[in-house]
Amino acid sequence: MDKSLINDLIFINTSYDNALVDNYDKKHTRLGNVPVTNREHLIQFLGYLKTHPNQKYVLCDVFFEHKSIHDSLLEQVLRQPNLVIPYRKDSGDSVFNSDSINYGEARIYLYNDTFFKYKLFNSKKKVNSIPLKMYEDLYKANIERGILWSKINGSIVLNDFIPKFYITNYELENLEINANIHYLQDVVTYPGFIIDDMVKDKIVVIADLFENDKFPTIVGKMPGALIMLNVYFSLVNMENKIGLAFMVYLFLILWFVSYLVFYPQQELEEILKKIPFLGKLYLL
Repeated sequence: MDKSLINDLIFINTSYDNALVDNYDKKHTRLGNVPVTNREHLIQFLGYLKTHPNQKYVLCDVFFEHKSIHDSLLEQVLRQPNLVIPYRKDSGDSVFNSDSINYGEARIYLYNDTFFKYKLFNSKKKVNSIPLKMYEDLYKANIERGILWSKINGSIVLNDFIPKFYITNYELENLEINANIHYLQDVVTYPGFIIDDMVKDKIVVIADLFENDKFPTIVGKMPGALIMLNVYFSLVNMENKIGLAFMVYLFLILWFVSYLVFYPQQELEEILKKIPFLGKLYLL
């Protein structure tokens, strides 16, 4: 773990600060109540950050799928240039549809029930993923979107890639960085000068870190916000960049496959028979 990455982050955990709101179906029939992140506390905290901005960025990984009486005020404090909230079509429409709010795709795809690689783009909607949106905002990146690969500031990058896990769930829960984790219900009681010092020049991550938003990964279970942070750090370090070595490797594979397909069958078999291991594999 790179400790400098941790020093750039401050976590606001929402796991234990919930409130009940009315739950409605698509026909607007009330179906009782459903717990959501406490929006009054979000308004207090985000409102303070908006009027006293000295943070680097805000990743508010909270879905707003159910309406509440606080939504008009919440929408106002979400209108901040360096703040992003999640968009995920399969989870239902957000109660906020304002163009003045930054959205990022938040869906995390699983392969064999495990997170393995990340998609930077929503294939059906022209919505960048949250990590890419963060990178775009913080580094003023020029993104040219493609089908299989794209360009970021002129560099060719993979659209889908395996991120490097700079921070794991174990490290998140480790005492070494617990000083960087605060609870939403506590933060709203802090005096302003403490919040100012706490968030100064940091990426503020507001998310459910310990309870509901967990995904199995190749390094153990991990909250969705932490997966997206690891993808963001991978983008910062250009882990998905298609370099010369990758292009040479890809060319050699394509050349070898083409050679097997188009070279005369009989002559190819004679050549491969002279190579014991390859010959046995080819003749199977």
